[in-house]
Amino acid sequence: MKKKILFSILLLKSMNSYAGEYPKTAQEFALLPPYCKAKMQPSSPAEQQLWSKRIGDGFGHIHHYCAALNSLREAQGIYGKDKESLMVKTSMLRSSVINNISYMEKNTSPSAIIMPHIYTTKAEAYLMLGQTGEAFEYFNKAIKANRKFTKPYALMSDYYVKINNKKDALEILKKGLKYSPRSKQLKRRLKKLSKK
Repeated sequence: MKKKILFSILLLKSMNSYAGEYPKTAQEFALLPPYCKAKMQPSSPAEQQLWSKRIGDGFGHIHHYCAALNSLREAQGIYGKDKESLMVKTSMLRSSVINNISYMEKNTSPSAIIMPHIYTTKAEAYLMLGQTGEAFEYFNKAIKANRKFTKPYALMSDYYVKINNKKDALEILKKGLKYSPRSKQLKRRLKKLSKK
């Protein structure tokens, strides 16, 4: 009994540590967009100014998005199917990814250049949580914000392939290619699906 209580306390502590998992190491920053390092560990004021100008609205709060991305990467690396692993993964996705993205949504203009990326990251988290309706709502928000942004089309197609729905997978890829006809990731997926 004591062992179980101790484990529960340790588990809760580990889950709470993911409430806002900001990147800290060079390895973590290497897996994130360059504006994360420019915001959180800039090599010079000029670097920060450059990314502030490129991102525009939302750059002041971009560290929340970087925390969400970092936590999403960590959650994607949890492969265990045991109850404890799933609890930690769920906590990371809800408390860090979704909460930080919600913060960005509240504090950034819907027309900001970064919003399609933000919406897509939230969709990925929902998809990992098995909340398909919410995931597709956010994939569609990303597409509406920028029809040429290809990642949501690719991820939606991957989901359809996973559930053996080739028709919708092909349809979403063709829709994406209509707006971004040169997209290598969409063309590659379309070619692979067309061979099946």
